[in-house]
Amino acid sequence: MDGRQRAARAVAARRGELRMTQSELGAAAGVDVKTIGNLESRGRWPIARTRALIEKALGWPVGEMERIAAREEEKQPLIPPDLLALIRRRFPPDKQQEAIDALEDILAPTEPGAADPSGSSRRAS
Repeated sequence: MDGRQRAARAVAARRGELRMTQSELGAAAGVDVKTIGNLESRGRWPIARTRALIEKALGWPVGEMERIAAREEEKQPLIPPDLLALIRRRFPPDKQQEAIDALEDILAPTEPGAADPSGSSRRAS
């Protein structure tokens, strides 16, 4: 997801927090509801003046959409914290990192058509 899409999702999320419809946000910002819809669903980036109106209607400081778009996307850990805790309880300290690495290899998303580094196929027969 690129930064502008991330900012568009943040607008939709903030609108939801405020319990506003797209029409209500458009009215509060003084912009057409289509502008809000195009931003949220298609990621169409409005001009700076329109963004400032939307930001103000959301209770954000001017430029917040740009700041959100410029932020690095937060990486989600591959292994959920409860599973990491289980590994730490069940494996001896000298084997924990090995178990974590193996699990990350299993859970890591792969590119379509990418070769398995082990040289074997992971397809079930």
